[in-house]
Amino acid sequence: MRQHQRFLTKDSLSAVTAGKVHTMSSLLNSNPYNPYVRLLGIIFSLGVTLGAGLGYGFSHAISNTKQQQQKLPAQTELCYVSRIQYERLQVGMSLTDVQAILGSGGTEVDRTATTATFIWENPNGYKITTVFNIGKLESKKQTGLR
Repeated sequence: MRQHQRFLTKDSLSAVTAGKVHTMSSLLNSNPYNPYVRLLGIIFSLGVTLGAGLGYGFSHAISNTKQQQQKLPAQTELCYVSRIQYERLQVGMSLTDVQAILGSGGTEVDRTATTATFIWENPNGYKITTVFNIGKLESKKQTGLR
């Protein structure tokens, strides 16, 4: 108890601030209640924790970037189309109007200077195929819908 008090007295603090040098071995071999040893331990723990966290974050970010680059460009979300939706489609509708009925999960499968073909497909293979000419629905076709 007496050694612990010695490190907290004004004399010991003024001796440290007056230029007393502590080596790593003297700090480690000294009283574990020494505030400098405790501070050194806290700083070391924070450094290890932050370093490990940053390392994990960087490696996780890099692996996510690689996974995103490996994905195919024409990915579609899962959609379910029905015969009722197909019947609501009218020649002359815009792509936005068709997407409002069928959802945004259509896949563009062909494009020329003036035409674009989109397919909305159910997981069971039933699908709606639409052809747009200059931005307007020109034709529609369904496969398997009841």
